[in-house]
Amino acid sequence: MSYTTLPKGWVWARLGDITEIVGGGTPSRDNPSYFGGSIPWATPTDITRLNDLWINETAESITEKGLRNSSAVLLPAGTVLMTSRASIGLTAINSCKMCTNQGFASLICNEQVIVNAYLAYWLPALKEKLIQLAGGTTFKEISKSTLARVEIPLPPLSEQYRITVILREADEICRLRRQASEKAQQIFAALFYEMFGDPIENDRKWKTTKIHAICDLVRGSSPRPQGDPRYFGGPIPRLMVADITRDGSYVTPRIDSLTEEGAKASRLMNAGAVVMVVSGSPGLPAILTVDACIHDGIVGFRNLSKLLTPEFFLGFLLAMKEKNTVQAVGATFHNLTTDQISNWSVLLPPIELQERYTALISEIRDICKQNTDTYKSLETLYQSLLAQAFSGELTAAWREIHTEELVQAVQERDKQLERLHGAIKPVAVAQPIQIESQIDNRKELITELSNIQNVLLKLINKKRETYFIATKLQDDIQTCFEQGVKQSGWFDHLEQDWQRTGRRTEEGVHQANVAVSD
Repeated sequence: MSYTTLPKGWVWARLGDITEIVGGGTPSRDNPSYFGGSIPWATPTDITRLNDLWINETAESITEKGLRNSSAVLLPAGTVLMTSRASIGLTAINSCKMCTNQGFASLICNEQVIVNAYLAYWLPALKEKLIQLAGGTTFKEISKSTLARVEIPLPPLSEQYRITVILREADEICRLRRQASEKAQQIFAALFYEMFGDPIENDRKWKTTKIHAICDLVRGSSPRPQGDPRYFGGPIPRLMVADITRDGSYVTPRIDSLTEEGAKASRLMNAGAVVMVVSGSPGLPAILTVDACIHDGIVGFRNLSKLLTPEFFLGFLLAMKEKNTVQAVGATFHNLTTDQISNWSVLLPPIELQERYTALISEIRDICKQNTDTYKSLETLYQSLLAQAFSGELTAAWREIHTEELVQAVQERDKQLERLHGAIKPVAVAQPIQIESQIDNRKELITELSNIQNVLLKLINKKRETYFIATKLQDDIQTCFEQGVKQSGWFDHLEQDWQRTGRRTEEGVHQANVAVSD
């Protein structure tokens, strides 16, 4: 999200000046007395599973002893919890005191200048920028010091409240629509049990038969070598496990494809065929919406008997999934074997009842599709609303009506910001952070740089177009120490070493940045 000109009365403020940014921690798992206490302890998983902006309970909790013997911090209610690793930028507000693990940067807001919900809505809108600012090669993480320098467009408090009310209402509409879609999906299982009973107990005493008697079971296969252009990248869709976990019961391959030659080395299934995952998420079934080859982590049920409708067979496999998962074998990766599946018993209720079930499922699918389409439209509108909210467009008319009130609110806010180390930055145009200008404006600090920082500053000023591996810089400077190179010769030594070994790179690196100690 980018901004050009801020509305009158809005200013830029650094997060580090208007919030207190706090990390988290994990007590030692080796000590059972640290866990299971009365203090909620959030992990990123708690946030990803959340269906609301507010969080009041967590999957795990810690004890007072665990709190004292870890870097976890007891956060006051109303703190904005932001995931700072892997899935960066997800937020929630705790409605009670709680701790987090180290996967968070939590922001305790100064209530005199910023509304916590305003911040909680703004941070996810800035997600892509936060990811760019994150360090790390294997696991991305944004540090507290980096987050502290991020600037937020800050309207007066009354306007922040107005924005959050609108966003809250829009978010609630999206949430309710999402819940409706999820509940509609649950109807599939409920309808199956209503019409056919428990498939494991077979309490309706339906006839049964073995899977090998009602279809030809085939295991998917993959051409080798993987990625060979002779086999991959052609016009024939290739169904992957991730396609099924993404789409659910009716799946359309979107991830991979094969050439005609590649398809000969795979297994082709027709549209309308039932398939099932056997590795990774064993027992998860789906119906193909198009002709496609299947990955070797999937089986297909070809030539399904006329005694079964595909929809009934899909419902049966879904109902059996929990049992199928228990049967899966393997220590690291659980798998179902074709021998196991072939010998499963399947119900054979009257075909007329199955066809009635199929017709009802078709009606429910139509409702689900309408819900999904509506939700996608709402989500698009919501994202547009966010952009308008944080550029000032959303509340433009409201500002005109509340001009006098806002003048006083601006004055109060600016007084508070001035007390917060001069946090106010009344600049209308958003500017990217420029390292050179920051250094020029802090000449008094340059004299306090360490020898290492001076070397890095010299390198950056001389070679602005060059990219350096941050960890390599540290390693090479350490080598200077170990080899006894005089400090005055560090720059020449490092420059010659990089030229000789070709350690410049533009792939998977970070541009060196001189950071004055916080």
